[in-house]
Amino acid sequence: GMALLCAVNLFTMVTLPVRDGQNQHFYALADTLEQGGLTYGYADFQVSQPLTVLSDSRVKARYVYMDESGVRPFYYQTEKGWYDDVPGQKNYFLVLDAGQSEENENNEGWKFLAENLEQRLESGPYEILVFSQNPMSGL
Repeated sequence: GMALLCAVNLFTMVTLPVRDGQNQHFYALADTLEQGGLTYGYADFQVSQPLTVLSDSRVKARYVYMDESGVRPFYYQTEKGWYDDVPGQKNYFLVLDAGQSEENENNEGWKFLAENLEQRLESGPYEILVFSQNPMSGL
């Protein structure tokens, strides 16, 4: 009995993602997005996958490529449909490293983001830009 109970507890501890260390930022980010009703958006590779996985896909973050020249869909090894408008989706988000939008705000490729920005949120080391229309639509 006791050995089985210990084995089950150990198994549970190993399989559940830990809410500390590096993951705590992603959990906090997922909570912030979910509480704000932001369930579909974009982030770079380091953020998009853990955010989607750790939120059990309640928040879907699709991978985009970002540099000085702008933010754009990353079509390699992704599905083109990820960047299309989602029926019934009220808002879209873009997760950036804190300060990333200020660093790039004067760059031509980032101007369309500023023009369509509805709201700016923060979560730990991240900045969340909120849009009423899909910032990747037609790119």
